Amino acid sequence: MIKNIIIFLVPWFIFCEQFSIISDGVNRNFNAFFPSDTSNQIPMIILMHGLGGSAQDMEGLNDYFLDKSVVTLFPQAYFYENVPIFGSTTIWNAAGTSEFLNDVSFIENAIEYMVANYPFIDSDRIYAAGMSNGGFMAYRLACDSANKIAAFASVTGHMWLIDDEDCIDQNRKIPIMQIHGTLDEVVPYYEGGNSVWGDWNQIDMLFDGETIFIDNAITFWTEHNSLHEEIIDTLMYSTNNLSSIKYTYLNNEIGTQFVHIKVNGGYHDWFENDNGNWGFESHEEIYNFFHQYDLNGYLETDQNGRQEN
Repeated sequence: MIKNIIIFLVPWFIFCEQFSIISDGVNRNFNAFFPSDTSNQIPMIILMHGLGGSAQDMEGLNDYFLDKSVVTLFPQAYFYENVPIFGSTTIWNAAGTSEFLNDVSFIENAIEYMVANYPFIDSDRIYAAGMSNGGFMAYRLACDSANKIAAFASVTGHMWLIDDEDCIDQNRKIPIMQIHGTLDEVVPYYEGGNSVWGDWNQIDMLFDGETIFIDNAITFWTEHNSLHEEIIDTLMYSTNNLSSIKYTYLNNEIGTQFVHIKVNGGYHDWFENDNGNWGFESHEEIYNFFHQYDLNGYLETDQNGRQEN
């Protein structure tokens, strides 16, 4: 891999680097931001943008994660021309189609480079989250890269299952969070729903495999992870039938969880305070979820949320 770097100095001694690496023979790009204090081993979170977007789209989350002493990595999806239905756009290869670049390799190459060159990054505490198409990609990484990434989160994106053998042999229990609005007009919450792209079945026909909507995703991961218990928490409820309900599927003997936040009345959003009072912020829920895990499983924490040795 070959790397070019541009360093930007920004306030509060936070700095950004722009990287260009060769992955599978193609030049690929990502940005990374580092907190000022890197004297101890710290985690890294990979944040993936949506269809047609860019790495910069997610960088508004920097303040939150850097304040938590987390390295943030923002990869750039590849730009393709004349994709059926979608047109010419950036898109993550969450369906693993051979017609697109191998984005699993790209993300893994980025992880390998960062860990090798920044020894303060804790290789056991690397996490991946994405919005929309980036959320689909987070699920793809859960299926293919669970040996490198400790936990995963999808906001407004579903799981894509390539075939019956996909995702079933990861040699570990996989923590996953999915946040989704029931009125999502881009990636429909319910199977059979329409989107701005038309009938969602048309999108399924573009690639091998199929979209796994939330009910089936819950079944898949609760069975895969042997999660036999359910906890339901109401994060927000209003008199106009809007609500945010958090479903936690767990097994106290192993610690791994599948968490779904169902936003009744929510659209295609990264839910936070500036787009409505939903009783939670997506990035805060994701951080608190990720903070419980490393590659070895569930981490015990003290009353202040610090990881105990």
